[in-house]
Amino acid sequence: MKNINIKLITLLFSVFALAFGSCSKWLDVTPEDNVYADDAFKDLKGFESGLAGVYNSMTTSNLYGAELKYNFADALAGYWQISNSSNSNYYVSNYDFAEQGVQNRINNIWAELYKSIHQVNIMFDYLDNLKGGKEKNLVRGELLGLRAFLHLEVFKWFGPVVKVEGINSKAVPYYTTSSKKPQPFLITATFFEQAEKDLLEAIDLLAEDPISEIGRVGNGNSNSSSLNYSYLLNYRGARSNIYAVRAMLARLYELKGDNLKAGETAKLLIDELKANPKIDIALMTEKDVNNTVSDKDIRFSKENLFAIIKNESHTSNLPYFGTGRTLIPAYAGFLQNLYTKGSGASSDYRLIQWKISGAFSKFLNPDAISNASVRRNELKLISLPELYFMTIEANLGVNPALSVQLLNELRAKRGLSAITYDNSAKLLNIYIDEVRREFIGEGFLFTFYKRMFHSIYKPSGEVAPSLNIFKLPVPLDEETFNKSN
Repeated sequence: MKNINIKLITLLFSVFALAFGSCSKWLDVTPEDNVYADDAFKDLKGFESGLAGVYNSMTTSNLYGAELKYNFADALAGYWQISNSSNSNYYVSNYDFAEQGVQNRINNIWAELYKSIHQVNIMFDYLDNLKGGKEKNLVRGELLGLRAFLHLEVFKWFGPVVKVEGINSKAVPYYTTSSKKPQPFLITATFFEQAEKDLLEAIDLLAEDPISEIGRVGNGNSNSSSLNYSYLLNYRGARSNIYAVRAMLARLYELKGDNLKAGETAKLLIDELKANPKIDIALMTEKDVNNTVSDKDIRFSKENLFAIIKNESHTSNLPYFGTGRTLIPAYAGFLQNLYTKGSGASSDYRLIQWKISGAFSKFLNPDAISNASVRRNELKLISLPELYFMTIEANLGVNPALSVQLLNELRAKRGLSAITYDNSAKLLNIYIDEVRREFIGEGFLFTFYKRMFHSIYKPSGEVAPSLNIFKLPVPLDEETFNKSN
């Protein structure tokens, strides 16, 4: 039954994907497609396979397998050496969104995010096939968390700069059903209300998430070969779990511009994770970093509140970071200054472990053992340092002592010495530099700059903040086919 379900899910989602060029075109689903869904989502195993299909779709190269991590996203952020037009990211790094190749990449990001959202919404139609209980709560809670997360990702990339354009600016569509009907581009305030509604319901449903007992990577199944084996109970850290959803809520408040509420939400989560070590979401220790095993946690996966698994990720990462690598850190005179000067130091674990000054190895595995290691194949989506940064930023002006305390707590776990508070401007610069050091290759920095409407630091110099740079253009097909506005 499990194999049949997986085949049905793959076929079903593939059919939907074919019509997914824009938000209205991909909603054109035939009655025959519903037959597959009726069979696929008739029991818990079907929903487990369906959720696996969504998580898998998020690992593709158009999303978190490359573009929204180290490739497109970090080419925009200025981490890599990109000096001539022969580099595949040349036009991206110059923010030439009109260039045809760049347009195609942007269109694919939009389409793939909404495709994943649609896959989630299809499953909502069949939730009544699950009887009440913990399993149904877990499934619905995960689906709500995923729907909100993916919409917030669309907003981060294609939505307005709230700091400049305000809460009443035009945002992006929010889809809550699998209906064919295109949805309007919402006002930003309304968009956030819908996302918050999804997240708050998800938090209620996930109140008894087994991650609290079995931990981030634990398996709640008593017998791995049992016919009643549930994938919902295994490796909750790589699912839309309760801590991930609460972190999404903090991220929403930050995107909305409510930094104080974001900081409060993040700080509560930080403190709860500290008080419950069995959850095993914690900052790396010196022992973790200096471990000599081949599958050591080089990507700091134990800090992930939300991640997805891409098996054999080493293979797909090789073209970017292997022998013929296309992504090389802009180290000399740029990242070198960031990591070793000012508030940085050559003792930084990230500088050393990821070989930022040489052949960047953060996303490569040295042997078969590490290549098969689940933690080496996690794609980070939300991590503990992001919660620290939310709290730090929220308190820069109102409680700088707390910001310094949390910065030093994080810096100590990265092999850096403590800082002291001199003035607010200096503290802000140290904070931004710490964010830049932390997220190389993670697709985080560009949208961080966007949210703050801050200059982009690049090897060639600072790029002034601009709405034309920070807002990716909505695909032309969407403007053509979505007549709801």
